[in-house]
Amino acid sequence: MKDGKSLELLLIRHATSIANIKGKLAGRVEPNPLSPEGVKQAEQLSGLIDEFKPTKSISSPLTRCQQTLKYAGVKGFETSEEIIEMDYGRWSDKSLKRLALLPGWKRVQRDPLGFRFPGGESFEECRSRLTSFRAGFRDWQGERIVLCSHGDIIRILINDLLGRDFAHFQQLHIFPASFSRVQIEFPKGKEEGVARFLYLNRIAAPAPVATAKGYQVGGD
Repeated sequence: MKDGKSLELLLIRHATSIANIKGKLAGRVEPNPLSPEGVKQAEQLSGLIDEFKPTKSISSPLTRCQQTLKYAGVKGFETSEEIIEMDYGRWSDKSLKRLALLPGWKRVQRDPLGFRFPGGESFEECRSRLTSFRAGFRDWQGERIVLCSHGDIIRILINDLLGRDFAHFQQLHIFPASFSRVQIEFPKGKEEGVARFLYLNRIAAPAPVATAKGYQVGGD
């Protein structure tokens, strides 16, 4: 740790996976590798990551995130259970269009903190582990770190870094293979850092912009 130095994070959502192509909420179900399109997207991240010059890289343990970093040419990255995809329980590996018809879907959108996925994780539990993960940021002062994770995880993390009400995280849209860069300063006397976003939800190559659907959870 280099006290007084800022931490820079490059937040990458994994590239397009097979479940993305099929319109499924993958969750933690394996195997779920990258699609051929996803492999190309990941390869296009290589130059961006090289330019960022990371001192450390951390991935969700799930295949689609690890493959994204491998195809982007990142070597020697760590994995962290704290940034793994949400556990969607019995909703995992189900069609997003069908899930959107369930009575519980409106609660996911309107009251995420009060919702637990059937047989799975609650948003409150997910946010708690991300808060625990963020607690380690102070120890990373002076580092430049690549984090490769999932749509909901990155949205929640960005939303909290911006100091927004948790219910508003659904307003953020994070594309597959997109990247966001944040600089975090640590003023004296303050436990939490102050985040400044340099850019949000960029893509490495020109591509059609996906419409923000009514169902934006996890594997959309």
